[in-house]
Amino acid sequence: MAIELNTAPSIPTAARYLDWTSVIAGALTAAALSFILVTFGTAVGLGVSSTAPTWRDASVALWILSGIYLLLQALVSFGFGGYVAGRVRTAPWQGKQQK
Repeated sequence: MAIELNTAPSIPTAARYLDWTSVIAGALTAAALSFILVTFGTAVGLGVSSTAPTWRDASVALWILSGIYLLLQALVSFGFGGYVAGRVRTAPWQGKQQK
């Protein structure tokens, strides 16, 4: 006498894989590069604060240049952090192949 097991066919699902080590490494890299670039910008005079006694004496060109620099440093820093997170990531987990 043979025993037959009737089981429902399994539904193939996409494997979800998130490597938190690479996420944290990318975030720390982005924060470190952002800190370095903001410090460099402040050292060369691209700080948002002005030494002018009133806001009317501040240069509009300095405000625009400071704003553009802050936007560019944010794009570069967080783009590089994402790149590092992608490169540090281990190979995605491969589950059993469904036939």
